[in-house]
Amino acid sequence: MGLSEEGVFEGKLEEGTRVTIELGEKLDEDRRKVHLYEEGDFDEYWGFEVSRADSLAQALSKTKSDYIIGTSRRGQNIHESFEGIKADDLDGLKVAFGGPLSGALRDL
Repeated sequence: MGLSEEGVFEGKLEEGTRVTIELGEKLDEDRRKVHLYEEGDFDEYWGFEVSRADSLAQALSKTKSDYIIGTSRRGQNIHESFEGIKADDLDGLKVAFGGPLSGALRDL
């Protein structure tokens, strides 16, 4: 979930199932109830797809996108990058994250 709290779901899922959740009420100091949503439940897509490849360059070339943003400790704030995107009908956006020992550009 990306939080220090544990998400509690009242149901069963197969291991490895990708889900979109809404955070619900806080159950106690360390736990919060979560509710599942299907991708079609939103007017906008909330989430991302992960792909595997032998290199970052190969991963970026696997699918078409209008914009590619590479992260860097030395770059501008990502919110400023998003403000620069001018598209009414965006066909895709990729964000390439570098690792802790090297940046995205070095991994190309």
